[in-house]
Amino acid sequence: MTVDDCKNILGIGGTTYDNYFSVNLYSMAQYVNDWCNNGLAYDWVPTLSQYTALVSSGSATSSNSILMPWLINGSVCVFSSNQGKIYSEDHDYEINYNLGTLVYLNGSTYGTSTGGYALVHYQFIYPQGGAKVVIAQLLKQSADYDPVVASESVGGLSRTYFGDMPAGYSRLLKPYRKARFR
Repeated sequence: MTVDDCKNILGIGGTTYDNYFSVNLYSMAQYVNDWCNNGLAYDWVPTLSQYTALVSSGSATSSNSILMPWLINGSVCVFSSNQGKIYSEDHDYEINYNLGTLVYLNGSTYGTSTGGYALVHYQFIYPQGGAKVVIAQLLKQSADYDPVVASESVGGLSRTYFGDMPAGYSRLLKPYRKARFR
């Protein structure tokens, strides 16, 4: 989901909301995914033929491996290509969860023992249908209201800006919400 997707859903032209949407889109998608009990999350499990190239960050030709935007924090697991070693985040590689990029670090415990390739398992947020509409609407709503105001009332009309998902949005998200067992 992109800023342009949000603007198209909302019927917004111009660039008034571009910066706000760009900065807050990922966190709003995380909020909606959390409300759906991880219902917008998809698993990527590689097979032996689907390797991710890891390029050293200290190399002059360094580049990031693009996995998938909007990775779920803590869901990434990187194995050596022979699955004999598990790499650890912030020691062997770094991840940008928002952009979905991974880069191998020079000081890795295992060095380049995989030949520069690894198997990477991860989860990512991938909103579809009504979930996209809700994310766009919530972004617009949060951009238009003062974050200091918790609620307001005028005559018989009352609005609260904090709390549970608004009823109209929860109906749109119902197909994506997973059951939660305690």
